[in-house]
Amino acid sequence: MANPRPDDAAGLAAISDQAERLEWLEQEAAAAAELRETLRERMGELEQLHRELTAVRLDLELKDAFALELKTVAQAGDEEAHRLRLEVQELERSLAEANGAVAELNRAHAEALDARQRAEGEIVAMRSRAGYRLVLKASALVGRLGPIATCVRWVARVLGSSR
Repeated sequence: MANPRPDDAAGLAAISDQAERLEWLEQEAAAAAELRETLRERMGELEQLHRELTAVRLDLELKDAFALELKTVAQAGDEEAHRLRLEVQELERSLAEANGAVAELNRAHAEALDARQRAEGEIVAMRSRAGYRLVLKASALVGRLGPIATCVRWVARVLGSSR
């Protein structure tokens, strides 16, 4: 298109239209420049947010790994506690059995001690009865052999003194 001439009305209208368009384009260019600046600022903010998001994600991954490690340790602790509870239960059963055996041994010991004391009492009684019987028999024998015993004593004294 050829440049319009400023001396005719159509040319003036075209120049006026071009001037308006130029003004409009300058306004649009200024608005575009403003938008570019705003876009740069927003992109900077977005990049900063992206860096923060990346750091937060890394932090979350680290915390997740730490939480998983803690869960693993807690699970191992729970398993160990369960194993120890079972072991304690087994030891309590063994202790109850041992206590029962000790009680049975104590009863048997008490019975044996009682039987021993009765036996010792019976032995003492038997000795007493046997000694008493011996004395009675010896007395009866001496009573029957009274005059002979007197002679034997006299002979024993005589023979003992002659030596």
